[in-house]
Amino acid sequence: MGTAALGRPSRAKLGRLSTPEVPVLFDSKKLATKIYSRDSLIPGKKYSGPAILTEYSATTIVPPGKRFTLDPALNLIVTIR
Repeated sequence: MGTAALGRPSRAKLGRLSTPEVPVLFDSKKLATKIYSRDSLIPGKKYSGPAILTEYSATTIVPPGKRFTLDPALNLIVTIR
């Protein structure tokens, strides 16, 4: 067997992980909806729905067109106007 058959061990390349999306029904319309672990949210960063936020004790659904963020004390703030 030649050395070409053995190849080189591959290395995982570090890159930006994408947020998983799943289809979810909102008002009878199937929309691509991001799933976030609440622990991965960055305080002060603004996010938009539709989204599903998961954590150890709860799951929060953010409808399409609504925004959410974590404040400096890590409280979840969802704007529903």
